[in-house]
Amino acid sequence: MVLPGASAPGSSPGSAPGPAPGPAPGPAWLVRNPGPTLQTLVAVEWFSDTEAWAAGTGGAVVRSVDAGASWDLVEVPTRTEWIAVGRASDGAIWLAGADGSRLRSSDGAAWETIVTPSPERAWGGDGSTFQRGSSGRVLVDRWKRSWLVTNFLERIDGATLTMVGPLPGRADAFAFATETRTFVGGGWFDLRHLPVTTPGAEGMAVDHTGFTRRSDDGGATWLEPHTFFERYVRYVVFADDGAGTLFGGDAFVPETNAPLETTADGGETWNPAAGWTETPGEPPAGPADLCVPDERLRRVRCTWDGGRTWSGAPFPGPVPGSESNPDGRDLAVRDLGRALGVGYGGRLYRADGERWVSANDGPTPHLADVAAAGSLAVAAGETSVLVSHDRGEAWSDVEVDLPPVAEGYEEAFLAWTAVAVPDESHVRLGTKWGNVVASDDGGVTWKERSTGLPLALPGEDTDYSYPGIAMLHFLDADHGLAASRLRLFATADGGRSWTVVPLPGELGRSPRLLAVLPSAPSPTVLLSDGRALWRSTDDGRTFAALEGGGLPGPRSYFTINWLGSGGSAIAWLVNANVVYRSTDAGATWTQYGFTGDDLGVVGARALPDGTLELFDGSGAGRAIAASAEWSDPPLRTSPLPGASGTRLVFTPSGRGILAGASGLLATLDP
Repeated sequence: MVLPGASAPGSSPGSAPGPAPGPAPGPAWLVRNPGPTLQTLVAVEWFSDTEAWAAGTGGAVVRSVDAGASWDLVEVPTRTEWIAVGRASDGAIWLAGADGSRLRSSDGAAWETIVTPSPERAWGGDGSTFQRGSSGRVLVDRWKRSWLVTNFLERIDGATLTMVGPLPGRADAFAFATETRTFVGGGWFDLRHLPVTTPGAEGMAVDHTGFTRRSDDGGATWLEPHTFFERYVRYVVFADDGAGTLFGGDAFVPETNAPLETTADGGETWNPAAGWTETPGEPPAGPADLCVPDERLRRVRCTWDGGRTWSGAPFPGPVPGSESNPDGRDLAVRDLGRALGVGYGGRLYRADGERWVSANDGPTPHLADVAAAGSLAVAAGETSVLVSHDRGEAWSDVEVDLPPVAEGYEEAFLAWTAVAVPDESHVRLGTKWGNVVASDDGGVTWKERSTGLPLALPGEDTDYSYPGIAMLHFLDADHGLAASRLRLFATADGGRSWTVVPLPGELGRSPRLLAVLPSAPSPTVLLSDGRALWRSTDDGRTFAALEGGGLPGPRSYFTINWLGSGGSAIAWLVNANVVYRSTDAGATWTQYGFTGDDLGVVGARALPDGTLELFDGSGAGRAIAASAEWSDPPLRTSPLPGASGTRLVFTPSGRGILAGASGLLATLDP
């Protein structure tokens, strides 16, 4: 990437940089697709046919009064990672946090803190640990009693919480058959040793086991589990004291759910369940007792009589973004016509027939890449492509057909992964399957340029069955580079054909970092896979490896995590938390300064004084001053709370565009 702004002051190669003046406060980010929050939402519940609440990380709590069409942020006195939200039988609203925080409100405006004896992590009576992670529920059983379910089962009596006991394993399903007989369902991972034939070798494997457990004292103690190999229990319902059904599915595919087993004697014995049987006709009115969505088959079934009969309807499918962020999502289904989904980065969706409708202004759940040239900016991710013709001020969602993948491969490979914008007329998009789609009129029309990167490489037996494009860059409309997970490729015809570019070193190197310096007589291209540094002075046709990565002095480890340029001869590099600078187009490097601890760099810009500002995924920018000793750089640009950016580019005018999870699009002016 080429940094905007003035080039760093020139100095002879290898000379020590002079001290930089202290940074001044910088401008603030402006979110271009604002919703009520950018924090990940992990819990959502219906309170009525029109009212719903959701909560998640960073203390985020939101409320809708129009069945999920719009949402407003709710002010609460505690900032923590909320894992459960719900309404008790007396109408009070409860919030539960992963750190044991509990809040209660009768009107959603005034909140009181409730002391709980339940830590979120503890040792169980059988010597096992219990940790649910980011999931929880506030439940009301058939007897109108209220329960808070996280790692622990807590009885709600007005404003009092009483801990009953820890839940066994990862308990996602919960139901009362009688006033004291309780059932939980869920699953756990078992790590076991495998016998191997090689002397001295050892094998390990992971089994995923689903379970249901019964308690006859209201959850204080639990009987031995009834288990299901590679079947995860996600729902349980009882019609009366004896008849109950367990629902779940593939342990590794959380979107699949079907009847697993039934009992007629209160859980004494269990038998395999038959498939779904749907009752024709109109379903009953009012909220269902239980709704079981099958996101893969795009069908939801609901029962109004404890599981004796079921009605079905179409379902929109997986919550957008849940494929790439399975832990940052949740569903709430009230009946066949009302379903809500929340997820990563504050995404909020409501079901509209067979499709999800976003309540956020941003049209896509995840953006993998963004690129800009002149006034044209393009961002893409998953199945969405966004185009801006005013340097990121306004964005439109454009229809671009994703090329099909090879027969027999999952639709998970149908996704945009990379964007290249060499000028204001030409755009190139890369896919997870290795295809390239091009526009030569600024994003108005699109055409597939190649059916994929080369699969078979002479003399190699490596599996190239899906060489998805991880990095894409075009020097002009015709000449470009693309990196798959194992190789570097080049094109000279706009992406119509590709050839392998040999990189010195071992096979299977996948460059993911690139910087282009507009030096004469042709641009200098720097590449890195995080372990090595390569340099080209012939438009990327050939590359030479820099010995020792080109970095001076001994290093305990070599991990390049960012690479950029600041003019015709200035290049920057971050190795772990040390910043290096080159003043001769990457031929030699000198240590410049330090990033501070754990700064995941997604982009940078040159400051007017010639120094560097590095940005992480939250949008926080730190001004890197020249320093020979360890220093923690000051914050120059404040972060966006909850933002999870993966790519930051700067337009020639100096405007920064940050893109990433939750469809994040934010701009930063010079």
